[in-house]
Amino acid sequence: MRLRSCASCLVLALLLTVVPLYARVLRVEVASRTTVLDGKVFGNAGAYERITGRVYFSLPVANAHNLRIVDLRNA
Repeated sequence: MRLRSCASCLVLALLLTVVPLYARVLRVEVASRTTVLDGKVFGNAGAYERITGRVYFSLPVANAHNLRIVDLRNA
C-alpha cells in the first residue's frame, strides 16, 4: 500500500512540473470523412464520423518554453 501511495505522489509531482509548449495551428487538411456504424445516433452527441487528415503547426524557436525541444531549429 505504501508503494502505491509513493507512486501516486510521484506521478502527481511529474504532472505538476510539466512545462507547457506554445504552438500554433497553421492549417488543417481533411483527406476523408466517413460515417461510423452506418450513421447510428448516440444520444445528444449525434452520429460519429471518422476524419482522416493532417494538422500543420508551428512552434516559435525563440520562445524560452520551447528551448527544451532538442534540434527544434533543424526541424
